[in-house]
Amino acid sequence: MPANWCWWMCWALFTERTYRMWLLCNRKWKQIDVCETLYLEAILQAAEPDYSEFLKLPLSVYIRHPLRFVVAHKSHGQQLRTGWTTITPSSIADRVDSLNNVVFETHLSNMAKQDFSKETCEAIVADIANISIRLKWYDPSREVEFQATEKEKETENEFQDDFGGGEIGDDEDEGQE
Repeated sequence: MPANWCWWMCWALFTERTYRMWLLCNRKWKQIDVCETLYLEAILQAAEPDYSEFLKLPLSVYIRHPLRFVVAHKSHGQQLRTGWTTITPSSIADRVDSLNNVVFETHLSNMAKQDFSKETCEAIVADIANISIRLKWYDPSREVEFQATEKEKETENEFQDDFGGGEIGDDEDEGQE
């Protein structure tokens, strides 16, 4: 989670991802997960080496960023679900790994995988690993400085709710009629 984020921003992000999962990916199935189980799954997968990102890329939360994380299918053609058996899990025992069909990966990796077979995806990774890039184009020993864009500087400490949903517990306008 970015240093300038609060829990509300994290909740809003995972709520948006849950709705997207429901509307775009699970059209044929009943939606099992809620934003909290999706968030728990993200934490679990970040800590588990078995769930490393397809192309070993870092995940981003920023909109329109090529490394922005997506909730993706492990196996296409199946229900997208985390494996948590209750919407209010209290321990890791509430998760069944065999029910999990979710991976968190970059948008770039998700587009590279498409709905190819496991064998084809393994071949893609092997091909990428064998690409030889000349030092004049890429020097891995060079220190790279990332500079924030003007837009990022403007919104550094400002939350932008691109989801557009109503806020739960927003009582500012209560009693004003």
